[in-house]
Amino acid sequence: MTTLQQYLKDDHRKCDELLAVMEKSASSKDAKEKYIQFKNSMEHHFCMEEEILFPAMVKITGSEMGPISVMKMEHEQMRNLFLRMDKSVEDDPEEFLGLSETLNILIQQHNSKEEMILYPMAEQLLGNTSSEILNSFESGPCRKD
Repeated sequence: MTTLQQYLKDDHRKCDELLAVMEKSASSKDAKEKYIQFKNSMEHHFCMEEEILFPAMVKITGSEMGPISVMKMEHEQMRNLFLRMDKSVEDDPEEFLGLSETLNILIQQHNSKEEMILYPMAEQLLGNTSSEILNSFESGPCRKD
């Protein structure tokens, strides 16, 4: 059985792969399509955390402070970069790539914190409900149709 940690780490890798594909296509006619695929994948990941994982953790701890609040703040930083990338993807490939590099650094730092701190904490807190949470990732508000 897949653990919460492994499921979310695997999703990080999928997002990383889409980021690499997006960067390679930045100056091509497929740039916007690849960017949208990557951005949608990231938003799906954020949704799984913000709509399912974080609330489950808060239900047990009674607090959004600490790692959860930091992760939510970093999600917002990434979304702000997406807004800037939305504007440059078709019009300014150089700016788009610069923003992409900034985003990539932020993502790698963010993922490291999640994988080293947040996910082990979640696994410990939610151990006996992990399978329910994994099912929610697949069938809940963030499911991919």
